[in-house]
Amino acid sequence: MNCEKAKKVIETWEERGKIDLKEYKYLASHVQRCSHCAHYRGLLPLIKHDIEKEKENISVSAKEPDWRKFEERVITNLPSRINKANAISLKKTLLPIAAMFILGISLFSIFYRVNTSSDRVTVRFVLTAPEANSVSLVGDFNNWQPTKLVLKDRKEGKWELTIKLKKGKVYTYNFLINGKQWIIDPNSYAVVDDGFGGKSSLLKL
Repeated sequence: MNCEKAKKVIETWEERGKIDLKEYKYLASHVQRCSHCAHYRGLLPLIKHDIEKEKENISVSAKEPDWRKFEERVITNLPSRINKANAISLKKTLLPIAAMFILGISLFSIFYRVNTSSDRVTVRFVLTAPEANSVSLVGDFNNWQPTKLVLKDRKEGKWELTIKLKKGKVYTYNFLINGKQWIIDPNSYAVVDDGFGGKSSLLKL
């Protein structure tokens, strides 16, 4: 079995944040049949989620209105009783309004890209555990140290913690309750075997 090809598909997904459907189908088929690559099975829900999200983005983009024809559509739909002079006057009024609207969209897009161009992402972890006296976040991003990332009990057993993590990586983590009970994140997209008979949550950024 071509394990190197499967590994290459995983690396491509980690680098680009997406793979095409054909690559996904190959990977899914391979890891289900290959015992050497079985540890990749926990990644399949995350990869599938990225593919579905990409389809949604394409669909939304295809439905975006053509702002270049904004003024033509308005003028065309004016009542017939408005004479040509009034139409020309209205056109002069619409031009700066349309320009300002488009400029606003452009500035928003630039602002959004600037704020998301950082190589780190702010991630908020939340766990509802009313019975807990303490909750820690442990994972490969903090070398599984139980005392480094401690969640705060905000209200009625809702524990929260916000940290910054590097983009373009897949992280494995768990919650540690009262310093002894390891549990997966109920909000995680996928879980994977931790190698010790338990499960760990997966997070892809």
